Amino acid sequence: MGAKNLIGVPWRTALALQDDGWILRNDIIWSKPNAMPESVTDRLSSRHEHLFMLTKKPRYYFNLDAIREPAATSDPADPSYRANGKSTARRKAIAVPPGSNTQGLETSRRDGLTRNPGDVWEIATQPFPGAHFATMPVRLAERCIQAGCEPGGVVLDPFSGSGTTGLAAARHGRRYVGIDLNADYLDLSLRTRLQEPTLNFGEPA
Repeated sequence: MGAKNLIGVPWRTALALQDDGWILRNDIIWSKPNAMPESVTDRLSSRHEHLFMLTKKPRYYFNLDAIREPAATSDPADPSYRANGKSTARRKAIAVPPGSNTQGLETSRRDGLTRNPGDVWEIATQPFPGAHFATMPVRLAERCIQAGCEPGGVVLDPFSGSGTTGLAAARHGRRYVGIDLNADYLDLSLRTRLQEPTLNFGEPA
């Protein structure tokens, strides 16, 4: 591979996981409205990252209601209301993936107030006072955890870093296991984010 050629690590990883038996359900784009500026002049600045939703089985836990967004409008006469899947005809045509948590799903569809957030998430980056330079925003981790991990479940982050995922897990009643090869980052997380009073490593209620 020559110089300046994109390596495509995210997709190479996703394809390798598929070859290993994982099921790729979504390629989610994390759009950064406040991305760091780049001095590059022979290509466009990078302002997004990929998040892959993978499962081991066709049936899996997924709580869409936990991450629904406000609908563009609640007026049935507005075209965007129907475009968001809120009309009776569109509601009947919506398929529920096998294994999905459907509790409250029809209510949220009928009220016309919320919608599926889609696969492009615009979430601003957040500064972190510690010495870690690849910190993701807590809101990003929260959305993944709320949708993909049942209450009282365990969240594993093999790249724990500053403990953002652990903080998000604790805020939403999940337990957390964090792994990082860099002992300094683990110490940093224990001094900062994993000291939050919301953390509880006891048995789930």
